[in-house]
Amino acid sequence: MDSQANDLAAKFFRNHTHLREFGSVEELAKQMRLLERHGLAVLNQLLGASGDRFIDVLAEHNFAVRLVQCKFMQIQYEPFQLGSRVDFAASHHGMHYQIEMKRLGARQREREQDKALRELDRRLGAVRKPVIVSLTITPAFSTREVAELFSEIRAAISKGREGGRFRPGAPTEVSYSLVVSSRGNAARIGVVGSRDIEDVSGVEARRIREKLRAASSKFAHLPKPSAAQANLLVIEALRTEAHLSGVSEALYGTEQWHARRRGLYPARNTDGAFCRGNYSRFSGVVLARRTTRPKLLGPYELVLFPHPQLGPKRRDRIIEALGIRRTIEPDEFP
Repeated sequence: MDSQANDLAAKFFRNHTHLREFGSVEELAKQMRLLERHGLAVLNQLLGASGDRFIDVLAEHNFAVRLVQCKFMQIQYEPFQLGSRVDFAASHHGMHYQIEMKRLGARQREREQDKALRELDRRLGAVRKPVIVSLTITPAFSTREVAELFSEIRAAISKGREGGRFRPGAPTEVSYSLVVSSRGNAARIGVVGSRDIEDVSGVEARRIREKLRAASSKFAHLPKPSAAQANLLVIEALRTEAHLSGVSEALYGTEQWHARRRGLYPARNTDGAFCRGNYSRFSGVVLARRTTRPKLLGPYELVLFPHPQLGPKRRDRIIEALGIRRTIEPDEFP
């Protein structure tokens, strides 16, 4: 068991060399052994063969660890007896859970940047000097600039510079710093930061609703949750990818302000996904935010957005079972 987990973990990092700064074979192998002991070895195999989908499978892998650590029993991954095959079925102290897992993921521009950074890191691997390249990029940076940026960084490394600024033309700009490392024998990307903040008002709420619609088909054939059942959509995201106000707006309605004698008071429109009894087969949405970045295998901070029809007893059981740190109700404005 130990050797198989080590082999699968090593294979994962060989296939995704750009992630070697964010996790280790030992950490991943330990996580794989934990899941195998609880009958979830299929997730280890999927992660080893996931290809470009690795980040989605990794989210499921991490959440399965959370279920194990929270003492869930009879954990099944995509159980065949459920016609729609939700991602997880499990039980906890007499309550049955059906859980669909989604990643909020990056927007198209962010995916393009990720592709560009992977290509840059691949090219840097041919520079046989152990230099860590840290970057600060503008949102417009893409694959079109990779070759020219690589040539500039390679020249800077050969001349022993500490960094520089790459300006191929507005609005793209990249600042880079170069630090000699005591590890490895080739150049590689270290930390990547963003210089500009984009206006994405309303985008986040729309993306959350899209995830809810996509997950609803998995629960369409099921009755509404009973007193001993919970149907949850879990959305994994980095802190910067999902803000509580955006999720709340998506589910409970856009925020409004009403003028009264004593001042302005917040209220909600009725355009939220959970309004008017819609999506009643869901007990709620759980936002699983990474508490450590850029670690691949870090813990989650869970925030529950209960469906308005979910009673307080079932809500409290869900909170206790999953170790949820915060609950946001429809009348709260985070």
